[in-house]
Amino acid sequence: MKCAKKVVLAGFLGFVASVGSVAASANTVTTVNVSNRTAVLATFGSEYFSGSIGQPSGEIYGNTSTSFTLTSFGYQASGIRFTYAAGAKKCRFTASHLALPSMRGHIPTWKKAGESIGRSRATCTASISLPTMG
Repeated sequence: MKCAKKVVLAGFLGFVASVGSVAASANTVTTVNVSNRTAVLATFGSEYFSGSIGQPSGEIYGNTSTSFTLTSFGYQASGIRFTYAAGAKKCRFTASHLALPSMRGHIPTWKKAGESIGRSRATCTASISLPTMG
């Protein structure tokens, strides 16, 4: 899958949401990939999601990655906010989409963010891959 924005993952955690385009009556399924770029174990914290999530890894060992899915209630909107913490470093990640009606059908707009919220500064990066047609 080609990345919409090239990001160098440095420091703490990286997050990529691979998004999919779906038919009008279907749910949107988003694959969330998280990489722990530290040597320390990182632990998951769920804050918010719209829809249902597949079982995220509660822990990511140093220099490894994990993934899980977010399934929205429909094709028009989805959202997730979660954290991973490694020692005093903690990142909050958010991703969402909103598909507004237009003359060409529903056009989705995707947003993502990664921010450091721990006691020690962390590098938290987020990117979104190009949607695939489903």
